[in-house]
Amino acid sequence: MKAVDEATKAANDAIALKRDSERHSDPTKVAALPKLESGRFDGTWHLRRLGAGCSPRFQDARQIILIANGVVSGRGPIGPIKGAVSSTGQLGFAHVSHIGDCKTADGLSLTYLLALRGSIGSGSFESTRSGSRCHRTITATCD
Repeated sequence: MKAVDEATKAANDAIALKRDSERHSDPTKVAALPKLESGRFDGTWHLRRLGAGCSPRFQDARQIILIANGVVSGRGPIGPIKGAVSSTGQLGFAHVSHIGDCKTADGLSLTYLLALRGSIGSGSFESTRSGSRCHRTITATCD
């Protein structure tokens, strides 16, 4: 994520510098330079995860993620959420999973795949633990 932020900042800085240097020479060149814009799905997304096979406290769980320029970030129960969303709305992300309600990392993760359409989305999630019953559906809404 740091690399994405740095690349975006560098690109914006380069475009701004180019615009600034050409402002006094030829105005048509400035108009031709692209402006990096936020992705279509940028924003704060509220997720609701339903999984009857998950730990009792997490069978109906809610999370919040942030999407900025196609990069997903947030905080899971015991670690960061990392992922990406395509320009067509295919969202994938993961976070570390834990054993029961004790919040001890189990060395595995929960993975999520959703299709976003406008300000809503739906999909599924599952544990990477072999034989886990912690899986089912997830829905999303954006502010």
